[in-house]
Amino acid sequence: MKLDIGVHNHVNDEIEIKKKLARRFIRKKFHENPLQSTTGCVKKALTELPVGDVAILPSIVGYPSCSDMDFEIPRQLRLTIDGAEDMVILDQQIDNERLIILSSPSQLSVLSQSSHFFADGTFKTTPSQFYQIYTLGETYGNI
Repeated sequence: MKLDIGVHNHVNDEIEIKKKLARRFIRKKFHENPLQSTTGCVKKALTELPVGDVAILPSIVGYPSCSDMDFEIPRQLRLTIDGAEDMVILDQQIDNERLIILSSPSQLSVLSQSSHFFADGTFKTTPSQFYQIYTLGETYGNI
């Protein structure tokens, strides 16, 4: 897949635009195959992007290992995409158990105003150091 920059009537940063388009493409791949592992999905998406576009994406090599329960979530992973809100609502460890709740104040506001919400948990695709991933979703408008 070639990532086209397009025509703009303002000064743009070509690299930042390519990064944004590549991230959007990877997210699209997640939605196309939600049962595939995160790692598998990212690897597959990266093979479909031009090598030059892959090279400008940030590396995850610098992130700390999460092989046990004693890790700190890096700041860049705690923030919403726009960097405006901290997504870690709760990060608590009691004995050998750890509970991490991720959301943003704006997401919690939407959830609190929704008349219906949906919950789902999974054990199969949970990272090895965790027992379960549990998600909540809500209806938003007509969606």
